Parts: sequence; C-alpha cells; structure tokens
Amino acid sequence: KTPAVNGNRRTWTWSSWIKRGSLFGSNDEQHILDSRIDDDNRFYGLAIAGTGKIFLWEEISSGSYHYHTTTSTFRDTGAWFHLVVVVDTTQKTAADRVKFYVNGEQQPVDANSGTYPYYAENYETNVNQAGSKHFIGSFNDARNFSGSLSQVYLIDGQALGPENFGYTDPLTNTWRPK
Repeated sequence: KTPAVNGNRRTWTWSSWIKRGSLFGSNDEQHILDSRIDDDNRFYGLAIAGTGKIFLWEEISSGSYHYHTTTSTFRDTGAWFHLVVVVDTTQKTAADRVKFYVNGEQQPVDANSGTYPYYAENYETNVNQAGSKHFIGSFNDARNFSGSLSQVYLIDGQALGPENFGYTDPLTNTWRPK
C-alpha cells in the first residue's frame, strides 16, 4: 500500500502474530514490514535476522541508519508468537521511543547507540509517509518472510501496548489473541 497522505510518522504501533516457517543463514533476514521512499535511500524495515533477533532499521541517507534490535532471539519454527512494536518519538527519554513486546512481555532493546543512534525526539519515520510504498512480508518484493502472519495491524497515531491485542489465559497461563 502507498499512502496518499501522511499519517502520524512519530507515533504508531505494529502488531502481528507470527509463525516462522524456516531458519536461515546468520547473514540473512526475513522482512515483516517495510516502507520505501525511493530507489536510492530512505528504507524502513521490521525483520527477523538470521540470528533470530527482531530488528527495526531505517536508512536515513546512504550509509546512515537508525537500528534497534531485541537482545533476545526467536528461533522456534513450531509455534506462533505475538509481536508488538511501539514507536513513539515524542517521548522525552530516548530508550522509550521504540519498544518491542513478545507474547505480552517487553523485550530489552539495543540501539547500538554508538554507531546507530536512538531516534531523536519528534523524529518522523518513513512509516505512514505519503508516497512511501509499504510492504507486508517482504522487502520491496524481495527477502520475503518465510512463515505465516496473522492479525496484522498498523495503528496510526497511537502507542498501544500488547494488552490491546492479547491477554494471558488464566487456565493455561499462555498469551492469547483477543
């Protein structure tokens, strides 16, 4: 989808249930969400790396990036898991501007701040930008996600936590979709 008008580029939430279909080489990646401004630069991606870490990256200009990744790895191909990514660059604290949740639990995030800094306050991402091609399950029709995605949501203008999409089942103590 290519938005005709700008949405909120500072605050948005991504939620999806994910089941990986296969593992792959440590230098490979499988993309879940991407947006692209043009052919030369300004890419944005949410993907699972070959290492099993989930990462969110943005190419600001040629060779200049923002990069956030989970410190935990997710390598199970036999089970579904729920991923929520919250981007809210209006937050005063840099570490609060990107949050990852897996099965309702917040994940530690490494921004590699020495090389790839946290978003600046009120930074506008490529997501929800008019004219930016958005892809679900691929990177510009390449590096396709191997697996299944279900209940995929991109919420424009709201920083929602995982409790808006799932709950802990009191009988099984497992995270379930709402």
